Amino acid sequence: MLRRVGRSRRGAPAFSQIAPIYDQVMASVPYDEWLAYVHDLHGRWGQPRPGQRVLDLACGTGTIALALAAEGASVVGMDLSAGMLAEARAKQRAAGLTGCTWVQADMGRLGLAPGCFDLAVCLFDSLNYLLEPADFAAALRAVAASLVPGGLFMFDLNTPYALEEELFTQEDPRGWYGVPLRWRSRWNPRTRQTAVQMRFWPTSGSIHETHRQRAYETEEVEAMVVAAGLRRLALHEAYTHRDPGPETGRVFWVTTPADRGPGGGDA
Repeated sequence: MLRRVGRSRRGAPAFSQIAPIYDQVMASVPYDEWLAYVHDLHGRWGQPRPGQRVLDLACGTGTIALALAAEGASVVGMDLSAGMLAEARAKQRAAGLTGCTWVQADMGRLGLAPGCFDLAVCLFDSLNYLLEPADFAAALRAVAASLVPGGLFMFDLNTPYALEEELFTQEDPRGWYGVPLRWRSRWNPRTRQTAVQMRFWPTSGSIHETHRQRAYETEEVEAMVVAAGLRRLALHEAYTHRDPGPETGRVFWVTTPADRGPGGGDA
């Protein structure tokens, strides 16, 4: 599933045009299952407690952030798109929640205070939108510094297999899953990037955006994790506790600051 971090072909933040209909586009996403998986990994490797401080990086319209706030967490949601954050604020007002703060920021240029979060998450393959390894590494460093001892940073990535096989080519002309759409992806082996031409047909008019994601090999991510001062606690095929296989489309990483205490839980 593509997300809304990064920039479209004309330089506007990705998904900025469809922010008002984003939740319709994502209507088929089982957010409750994603949240349950995050809780499962946090329970296995971290130290969950009431009132924990959470960073939701690339938070979009805030669905996960608001769910965490409803459970009692104090959440900072960061996203590049002002339109997505406007939707998040509107949803917060409608829900009557007070536990979320929204910040517009570029993942490759984060300004985070040290030691202020118990848990950080970056979900829905948002880090794949960082097309330069230097920006990916910078995001890891910033998040690592923002974690308390024993804190966790969990993120998922689309695998090289998923991008190379152009798994994001899809079509829903009748909008059975939310909004009529057509996505066409094309893999570039030279740049290690997939470009996805996205067209949406909401109630009136049409929207076209180009999204790009970069493939990162496990060894490449591992090196950046270590260089950022983190260490890997787990690497799973998404939604499972299994090791990734050659045809795994999405992986979840669980990391913790390398020199500030081990993560809890069992393998």
